[in-house]
Amino acid sequence: MKKKRLFISSFFFFSKKPDLMITAGDTVYCVRIIACRARKRHYHFVNHEWFVRVFRYYILSLAFHSGTPLTVSKRAMRLPPLDEKYLSNGELKSRVALIFNPSPLEITFTSRDNRREIATNGTDFDGWLIYNGKGFIQTLDA
Repeated sequence: MKKKRLFISSFFFFSKKPDLMITAGDTVYCVRIIACRARKRHYHFVNHEWFVRVFRYYILSLAFHSGTPLTVSKRAMRLPPLDEKYLSNGELKSRVALIFNPSPLEITFTSRDNRREIATNGTDFDGWLIYNGKGFIQTLDA
């Protein structure tokens, strides 16, 4: 008997299957949707398998009229790699797209030369494309 995946489990746990597969022109997008519970989250990708979700509050200093970020919680999460059968599609090229919904406060990643870089819509992170929902739809329309 095949075990079914609960619909709410994708909110907490990731699978080796893509959430969506979309063909646009000569490209097949294997889409993974990452549900952000709050817009004040910061996501940092260490590599393709691990990322850290950080929740920060800004404490206002009345003396200096500025805000200081205070980290409230951190949680490391594992993003298992996709099965190879989804990434090999014959003559069509495959791209992995990560869609964050709703958009978090900031997404960063560690580049190959160990620098921390900020990701925007369409940023290529070693073959993975990082988008929010609206940015991905605009890419498909173009």
